Amino acid sequence: MYRKRICMIMLALLVSALVMDLTCQATCAQVETELVVIAPSPTAILDKMAAEYKKWMSAKLGVTVKVEIKGGMGTEECLKRLEEEGGKPYEDVWFSGRVPDYMYADTKGLLQAYKGGKVVDWWKDLPEKVFGVPAKDPEGKWSSFSVTGVGFLYNRDFMAKYGLPMPVSWKDIGNPVYKGRVGTGDPATSAIVHLVLEAVLQSHGWEKGWEIWLSIARNTDFAAGASGSAVKCSKGETAISLNKDSNGFTEIAKGYNIAWVYPEEGTPLVPLAMGLLKGCRHPEAGKAFVDWVMSGEGMALWCNERYENPIRPDVPIPKGVADLKKAKIMPNFDLDLQAIRTASLNLLHTEKVIGNQKALEKASDSEISQFAQDWFVRPMNEAKAAIASAEARIKETRAKIADPFGPKMTKEGESKMVDAEKGLADAKKSFAEYSFEEAKRKANDAMALADRALGASEPSTLPTYIAIGLGIVVIAAIAVYQRRRKR
Repeated sequence: MYRKRICMIMLALLVSALVMDLTCQATCAQVETELVVIAPSPTAILDKMAAEYKKWMSAKLGVTVKVEIKGGMGTEECLKRLEEEGGKPYEDVWFSGRVPDYMYADTKGLLQAYKGGKVVDWWKDLPEKVFGVPAKDPEGKWSSFSVTGVGFLYNRDFMAKYGLPMPVSWKDIGNPVYKGRVGTGDPATSAIVHLVLEAVLQSHGWEKGWEIWLSIARNTDFAAGASGSAVKCSKGETAISLNKDSNGFTEIAKGYNIAWVYPEEGTPLVPLAMGLLKGCRHPEAGKAFVDWVMSGEGMALWCNERYENPIRPDVPIPKGVADLKKAKIMPNFDLDLQAIRTASLNLLHTEKVIGNQKALEKASDSEISQFAQDWFVRPMNEAKAAIASAEARIKETRAKIADPFGPKMTKEGESKMVDAEKGLADAKKSFAEYSFEEAKRKANDAMALADRALGASEPSTLPTYIAIGLGIVVIAAIAVYQRRRKR
C-alpha cells in the first residue's frame, strides 16, 4: 500500500513536470528572439534593463533574446516617430512615457491591449489607481510601473552666497531676484517640464497661471534641459532647477548640498507607463518584456536606478526617495485635460514664450501681466465670443427658415447650413483643445456660411398665396354684395 502511494506520487510529479515542460516548450516556441524597445529615457538605464530582461528570459524560458533599444529621445519625439510609422512600427514596446501620452497614443490607434499572462500573471496585482490617478487602462492598452511628481531643486550654497530666499511655491520662482538663476527644459520637447507648466496652470487658473509662468520664464534658461539643469544646480552653476522628483533625488544621492521641494500648491502625480505597440513585429517577446517589468522584478530595477516610487505596493520604495504618501498632492489634477491640450500648449509656448524670451527678460511685472492678457487670455475670450456669435446666427437662420412666412431654403442653402453647423462643432472642438485662433477662425467661417445659406434661399410663396386667396375672397364678397343690391 505504501509502495503504491509512493508510485502514485512519483507518477503525479512526472506528469506535472511533463505538462510544465510542454507548456514551457509551447511558450518558448511562440516567443520571438528579437525585441525592440523605444523609450524617452537615458540609454544607460535602458541598456541595464535590457541585460536583466535577457537573463530573466534565459532563466524563465531558456530563450536568448536580442534586444535593441531606441532611447535618449524626448517623449514628443517618440510619439512623433510612432505616428509617422503609420501602424507598422519598427519597435515592439513603448516604455517609460507619461500616462497622458499613452492616452493620446491610444486615441491614435497606436497601442494594443495586453493584461499579462504570457509568462507571468500580474494584472490583478496592479492597482486601478495610485493616489487617485489611473494606474492602468481598463482595456490593458497601457500599464504603469512607477509614479513621479514635480517641483524644484535648489542649491543651498548658491542661495547662501547670494542671500537668496528659499522658494516654497511656483509663484516664488517668478521673483526677479532669481533672474538668470533658474534652469529647466522646453515644455514642447520635455514631458517633465510640460507637466510643470500644467501644474502651474491648473493650480492658478488660465489667466493667473500664465502670469506666474511668464514671471518664471523671465528668470529661466529653457535651453538647459530638465536633466541638465538638475546637474547644473547640483554643481552650483545655477540656483534652481524646475524638475521631476526622481532627477532631484538622483542628484541628492551624489552628496551635493541641495534640497528638493514639492511646491506648496501641491504636486501633480503622473505615473510612467508602458504599452505594447499595435502591429509590432515581435508581439510575444514584447508581452514577455511587459510581464518582466510588471511582475515586480523589472519595476524594482527601474525604481532603484531612477529613484522613483513603484506602482505595486509589494515593491519596496528605494532608499533616498521621498514616500509620496507623505507629500502634498495637488488636488483634482486633470490628466484628461492635460492629454487634450498638450499639442496646443506646446505650440503656444514655443510661439509666445520661447519666441519672446528676450522681451520677457526685460519685462516689468505690469508688462508680464499685459503679455498674459495679449497672448493667452484675449485669444480665449475672442474665440469664445466668436463661437457664441456663430451659434446665435445659425440658430437665428434656422428659426427664419422654419417660419412659414420666412424664406424657403434651397438645396444649395441647406448644404451651406449643414456645413455651417459642422464648422461650429469643429470650432467647439478646437476650443476644447485650447486652439483658440483656430476655434475663432472656424466659428467666423461657420457664421459666414450661415449668412450665405440665407442669401441662397428663396422668398416664401406663402404670403403670395395668402394675398391671392384674400383677393379672391374680397372679389367674391363684392360680387355677392352687388348681387344683393340688384334684388
